[in-house]
Amino acid sequence: ARRSDYFKQAALLSLVIIFQACNEPIAETTQIMNGGETTEPFTINGCSPTLEVCNGIDDDCDGEIDNVSNLDRDPQNCGICGQACEFEQGEALCANSQCRLARCLPGFVNADGVSANGCEASCEPNSELNPEPNDQNDECNQRDDDCDGLIDEGFNLGQDLNHCGACGVSCLSVGVAEASCLSGRCVISACEDGYINLDGQANNGCEYSCNGVEGSEVCNGADDDCDGQVDEAIVIAIDCINEGLCAGVSPACRGDDGVVCAYPEEVNLTGEVRCDGRDEDCDGLIDEDFLGLGTPCDGDDSDQCLNGVITCSSDRSTVVCQERIQEEERCDRIDNDCDERIDEGFILLFDPRNCGSCGRICPSLNAESGCRDGECLILSCNDGYQDLDQDPNTGCEYACTPTSTDELCDGVDNDCDGRVDELILPPENMTCLNQGVCSGSTVSCLGQVGFVCIYPERYEVGQESQCDGADNDCDGLIDEDFPNLGNLCDGADQDLCLGGVIRCNQALNASESIECSDDDDSITESCDGVDNDCDQATDEDFDLQNDYENCGQCGFSCRRDSAETRCNEGECEVISCASNRYDLNQVSFDGCEYECVTQPNQSELCNGMDDDCDGRVDEELTPPLDLNCDGLGVCQGVLPTCKGVDGFQCEYPIEVYQVTETRCDQLDNDCDGQVDEANPQITLTTLGELCSAGVGACYRQGVQVCSQDQSTVRCSALAAEPSLEQCNGIDDDCDGVIDEDINRESEMVAINLNGRVFWMDRWEASRPDASVVSPGLDVSRACSKAGVLPWANLTLNEAQIACEARGKRLCTDDEWQAACGAVYPYGDSYDAQACVTENAMAATTGSLASCESQSGIFDLSGNLAEWTSCERTQDCQIVSPQLGGSYADRIIDIWRCDFRGNAVPTIATATAGFRCCVDP
Repeated sequence: ARRSDYFKQAALLSLVIIFQACNEPIAETTQIMNGGETTEPFTINGCSPTLEVCNGIDDDCDGEIDNVSNLDRDPQNCGICGQACEFEQGEALCANSQCRLARCLPGFVNADGVSANGCEASCEPNSELNPEPNDQNDECNQRDDDCDGLIDEGFNLGQDLNHCGACGVSCLSVGVAEASCLSGRCVISACEDGYINLDGQANNGCEYSCNGVEGSEVCNGADDDCDGQVDEAIVIAIDCINEGLCAGVSPACRGDDGVVCAYPEEVNLTGEVRCDGRDEDCDGLIDEDFLGLGTPCDGDDSDQCLNGVITCSSDRSTVVCQERIQEEERCDRIDNDCDERIDEGFILLFDPRNCGSCGRICPSLNAESGCRDGECLILSCNDGYQDLDQDPNTGCEYACTPTSTDELCDGVDNDCDGRVDELILPPENMTCLNQGVCSGSTVSCLGQVGFVCIYPERYEVGQESQCDGADNDCDGLIDEDFPNLGNLCDGADQDLCLGGVIRCNQALNASESIECSDDDDSITESCDGVDNDCDQATDEDFDLQNDYENCGQCGFSCRRDSAETRCNEGECEVISCASNRYDLNQVSFDGCEYECVTQPNQSELCNGMDDDCDGRVDEELTPPLDLNCDGLGVCQGVLPTCKGVDGFQCEYPIEVYQVTETRCDQLDNDCDGQVDEANPQITLTTLGELCSAGVGACYRQGVQVCSQDQSTVRCSALAAEPSLEQCNGIDDDCDGVIDEDINRESEMVAINLNGRVFWMDRWEASRPDASVVSPGLDVSRACSKAGVLPWANLTLNEAQIACEARGKRLCTDDEWQAACGAVYPYGDSYDAQACVTENAMAATTGSLASCESQSGIFDLSGNLAEWTSCERTQDCQIVSPQLGGSYADRIIDIWRCDFRGNAVPTIATATAGFRCCVDP
């Protein structure tokens, strides 16, 4: 056979790529976006018009047959119907009604540059053109290395262990003994000795190295059962000491050291070595080797009181007397410093803090006070204050600063004597009437007003008009028309006082109106410092030195509640106290002020009472020797204390102590030497064990800890919040199913084809684990997402399987062209910058915003050519549609929406991918 016939047969047997023009109607498609509507079909004289095609029929009902509009670019009908474009060993296209050579088949080149004879010469990599076939073996590299017109034909990517799913993907990774490649996915059958496929993933082989054998895990720091965990669920059969500092210690696995009791470093099982209030030798006793600990003692101070206690020294090596406070002698009639002397060092005759008696403080209000002969006195006043009343109890009570040595008429106490404008002489040239009712009105100072004459309302000018005992007309005569008026008189009483005067009698004539105003009541002497009965003697009937009701001064009584008192030499004294009353402060002013009920010679007891009536309750007591407090767990260090009426008690910490253990808090709450023993579910073997929460992306790992209410144990891990499911090989919504949801609104677009609505992926299909730098390895399902490398190197059948695994189907060629548009997805003219064309490799999905169709779908032109299902079986006997062109093509018509590219469905190439569709 001729060479050309040989290449034709090779191309047919190898199902080489053939391109033919699309002849299906496109114009009738109507896009559905944002709630759009379809257009109803119509007829012309009973003829339903469609797009005109080469078939000998008037398809568009215009009265002409086969007046086809795309004869200028249909390679099956180029220029005229029936004229097909064919070239030897090449792919043909129709441009401007002329057949052109689009590209050569794999292994051939157009050496002479003449299109008419097709691709007449064969090729050989890295050498000059060779017209003879080359027997060189093919490498798996997406190239026709042996120039036989086939690409990587010797490699079955669906079953090849070294090229599983794609060239270079090996199933024989680390630790794998037996593996197979099924439908382009690695399946591990067996691992080498010492290796395990722990995570169940095939892409990283038998990744876990382990030399263990099946069986129980033992405590040795190794993974004995090869489950990925070391020393888990160990059965521990030893007991640890659980007293003192050893409390709470449980046997634990320590790897190579085996099961041990990990006591704290402070533990010394041979005996106590530190005085620190802790049981270091774990024998249930605290500091038992340090004698005298806790007993009373007198420290190194000036007092002689046993008010200290023997405690541990600061370096914890021995015991010392830790005195709580150094007692100083106080003036309180008590031997405070225990030296058998009372109130020594206090001079009551001159001590202003204890003047005359303990506790009597001389007031120092606005003054410097002092004590002399047991009585308080004022030594000096502070600036701006005066002592007018000479009473030391009130201090310098009068606030005044002298402004002048002489008093002035200005409304101010200039000389600070407690009086204002007193003893001021008026001006010599100013006089007033100064007789009768005008007496005293000579010239008066009215403060800031100055000197004025002020006369009373009774002042009358001229002759007096009434007998009222006054000189109303200020002429120096009082009731001068009424003799004897105003003279003093003594009435008919027992005193000697001139208690009355001759006065006018308003009921009689003026000559008969005088009478003595003194009444018949006698005036008796009162204790008030006044000669009341006018006998020239004052308070002569009262003995102020011995008078019980007027002791030392009039009105000062010695009467006191609950005390028998007397007045002796002008001072009140307490003679005796009533039953159950005591004069503790030795001050007679308040008598027997302290009430106390007790038995004779009673010692102080722990009962909340003052048994010895010394004003103190439950003081200086020592607990009974037979009363001991629990010393384990949270009770450690607790000593008996007096609690009043409840007697001596062991006051355990209420926030953690329990009579019966009920909590899970890793403490010995009931002080029995056991920790968290009440609930069988709460054990130290369960606390700290590994646990988990959630599935999928929500999976988190933690350990077993006590619950917040301390009633049981719980896992410390909290499942993460689920998110919207994405197509990424991950269970994002944490429901146990991976990539089950199709978010049509975000990853797909609704398209209307002749009234039928379907949904198409917005971006080219990609693997779930694809990224911006890797197309991924997961071939379980097809995803539609932006910004990742698209899925190439798969056959038509593998594309269909990937779509179905996502709950979709492979788009048909009619659906694809309806979504793309009439010419190019971005417009009617070719734009080299709009899409990924004439490029060295595929770009990430949606990388160019300009490569977006009017329907909102990206990369329908260039990047990867896309497998579609064939709607016209007569055109797909050998080849299947592969539309949109790829990054590697170099002829602009290939990237048109209406250009129909075909390829062998069983051949996978790096330039071909796909996208999926789904019905409503």
